[in-house]
Amino acid sequence: MFISDTVADDPAYWYLPIGVKARIGKGNISDIKYSPDGEKLAVGSSIGIWLYGANTGDVLSLLAGHTKNVTSIAFSPDGTTLASAADDDTIQLWDLVNMKHIGSLEDMVNGSSVLAFSEDGTLLAGGSSWGDVDLWK
Repeated sequence: MFISDTVADDPAYWYLPIGVKARIGKGNISDIKYSPDGEKLAVGSSIGIWLYGANTGDVLSLLAGHTKNVTSIAFSPDGTTLASAADDDTIQLWDLVNMKHIGSLEDMVNGSSVLAFSEDGTLLAGGSSWGDVDLWK
């Protein structure tokens, strides 16, 4: 896929398992998802959500807005919106066309540890370790 010409000088490439082409990501990583078109890779971490070019490994953006570790991320089916849940008991919504924050779902009693958009993108589901599933339209 992508390999630096100066691999020996780049710590990101040291000690890679056989077959691994590169190492990306920063912070404690909790979730990773490819965009529906396969062009972006979103990495949820203790720092925020890192967006990478899936074919280049280039950092496209850092989406920062949570105050605690990101636990789950989900792309909308059209790939224009990303939802992120975190240990701060919020879900943040991100416009990926303009790379900006567009909204928050706050004061969740049990927090969400997993997220998913419906196939048509009209509903966002958030599930918690307490057994709750919340739906937002």
